[in-house]
Amino acid sequence: MNRALVTTVLLLISAMSLPATLFAAQCAGKQATIIGTEKKDRITGTEGDDVIVGLGGDDKINGLGGNDLICGGDGDDQIKGSHGNDRLYGEAGNDKLFGGDGDDLLDGGSGNDKLTGDKGNDALKGGSGKDVLSAGPGDDLLEGGDGRDTLYGENGDDRLFGNAGNDRLYGWYGNDKLDGGDGDDQLFDRDGQDEMDGGSGRDACQGLFDFGAFDAEKVWHADIRPTPESATWRGCETLFK
Repeated sequence: MNRALVTTVLLLISAMSLPATLFAAQCAGKQATIIGTEKKDRITGTEGDDVIVGLGGDDKINGLGGNDLICGGDGDDQIKGSHGNDRLYGEAGNDKLFGGDGDDLLDGGSGNDKLTGDKGNDALKGGSGKDVLSAGPGDDLLEGGDGRDTLYGENGDDRLFGNAGNDRLYGWYGNDKLDGGDGDDQLFDRDGQDEMDGGSGRDACQGLFDFGAFDAEKVWHADIRPTPESATWRGCETLFK
């Protein structure tokens, strides 16, 4: 029998015996290049552009270099993008996502997730659950989603949207925009030309600004622009120190 034919037949038999998930596994519509198992995996990508799917289990995934696309799947996953402009999806479970360098997209999915953008201009989306989003340096976009979320803008000109739920938003430094959305929210900001909107619900706002020779904590009624012209606040039913 022809040796090439035998080799082809053996390869076909081997392929037929492999789980269907190895062929069907995709992340955000892209075919996976690295696939985990339904168990607890430790997966490391390459220095190139990877598409990694963790499947089930509590996985630890490091994309390394390149612009990576990573889906954790079910389980409480820990996903690190490292270098490059990465897209990280925690999906189901209580996940921890760390973007690293580059302009990254982090999506926690369902569960109580913790997202950290680090360097670059990042977009963080908590999804459903009680999430904690931390932007780091750069001009970042944070969206809490459903649930009682906590959003930290850190440095840069950040945009924070609590959406549904009783959320806590911290703009900190830079010219920030904070929008509590639905629910009874608490908004905090300091320094910069900021815009704060409590949204619907009974919301509370606080600001800390530098008035020349000394630091002073200043609160004011909604829709009033203080002097200096450092901020605009709307929808803040409670103003507190």
